[in-house]
Amino acid sequence: MTAIRPDISDNMSLMRQAGEVLQQRACVRYRLRVPVICNWTGPEGRLRCDGFTRDISTQGVFVLCDVPPVIGTAVVVELVFPPLEATSGIGPRLKAVGRVVRVEGSNGVVTGFATASDFSWETRLRQDGRSQL
Repeated sequence: MTAIRPDISDNMSLMRQAGEVLQQRACVRYRLRVPVICNWTGPEGRLRCDGFTRDISTQGVFVLCDVPPVIGTAVVVELVFPPLEATSGIGPRLKAVGRVVRVEGSNGVVTGFATASDFSWETRLRQDGRSQL
């Protein structure tokens, strides 16, 4: 005899409609839209996609892009922040090597992918030679 279990997606949909937030991850996610550059190696060689973040945590990021890597692919994710000062010209970058853990889409159209990643700030030299994050 097969046990009948409620469909989890129905429950999630009802919770979203009610305005409740369900956090099932170990780390809190933050909604953040920042330009992102992703690089990986596929059967065709080195590949790249440019997109935007949807959300980020200390252990991963969701990237909005049209052509994501397949699940399980190792990917370098680089978040490109604007400069803090108009004169610096180069903004800080947050870089991670991660693995694609989920690809999402709707109506047959891919909208992005999630990675499990550990982030580190990349230091760059400003035009005047001083270091910045």
